[in-house]
Amino acid sequence: TGPVSVSNGGALDIVSGTTAIANPISVSGAGPDGLGALRHSGGVNQQNAFTTVNLTDDTTVFSASRMDVRGGAFDFGGHSLTVNGGGEFSIVLSSISNVTAATGVNVANGMMRFEQSDFQGTAANIASAASGAGVCLYQQLVPMAWSLQLADNAYFRANNGGMDTNLNRWAGPVTLTSGTARLTALAGASGTITGAIGGDGGLLKEGDGWFWLFNPANTYAGATAVTQGNLYAVSPGSLGAQAGAGLTVSGAGGFVARVASDTSPDGWSVAELEDIFDTDTFTTPGTTSLGFDTRYADLDYTAAIPHVGLKKF
Repeated sequence: TGPVSVSNGGALDIVSGTTAIANPISVSGAGPDGLGALRHSGGVNQQNAFTTVNLTDDTTVFSASRMDVRGGAFDFGGHSLTVNGGGEFSIVLSSISNVTAATGVNVANGMMRFEQSDFQGTAANIASAASGAGVCLYQQLVPMAWSLQLADNAYFRANNGGMDTNLNRWAGPVTLTSGTARLTALAGASGTITGAIGGDGGLLKEGDGWFWLFNPANTYAGATAVTQGNLYAVSPGSLGAQAGAGLTVSGAGGFVARVASDTSPDGWSVAELEDIFDTDTFTTPGTTSLGFDTRYADLDYTAAIPHVGLKKF
């Protein structure tokens, strides 16, 4: 029942079975081989692996499947966390403390899940994901104020939320460093970005759920593609520097635009909407869809939409 300390160069590894360790864990370093000081090398998800974890220096964790800190406390101690292993490391329903300007999370391999906790912090705190790795929000009520940095083929994922834009919100700035980053929303899930999205990369919306882009002045340089589910853009500027000209919707993708009004500073004018009513934008007749958000103004449009199979919903 006493505390356990894992010093730099050592490692605590959950190899098999289902484990729930109630002992407070203090940990630092990257283990004997650089892969991780806290490890789950087995194949069984460990959703109650740890209750209390304190970082006493910069720390690397390794998870081959899933390893959680749940229902207790996670003390960053002013340090950074690196995630390895190709699986998932999750902090769930935990009291978070000592998030300083030096605190950050780097997902080198696998996924980091932020779940049902107040991770505090500001844009000075960075959550980054390397190519093929990702950052996930699940049932996250408190918006993430951290910065998010996504490499080419990295992903930002939402795992639940229906169409609730008050869940799984990233409020800090987002940087697409290069290539194409992925917005992944599972079926029945919703993710929202209110922070400004910049950088040299572009976006791919995938998964059957929803992603909402609520910042009207994003500046990312790359194109925007929707292949599955729905992507909502409050204004043409929500799609970055290329705006509607950089948008393609294919496969089972849907795109939803807010209709401009006199009562909201955001929205798409009729002329801006007409610019995307073509097969250069909606490339898969019969399966893609276009939606209009008429919360602030009705859309009275009587002209033909010149795209066979395009749906209005």
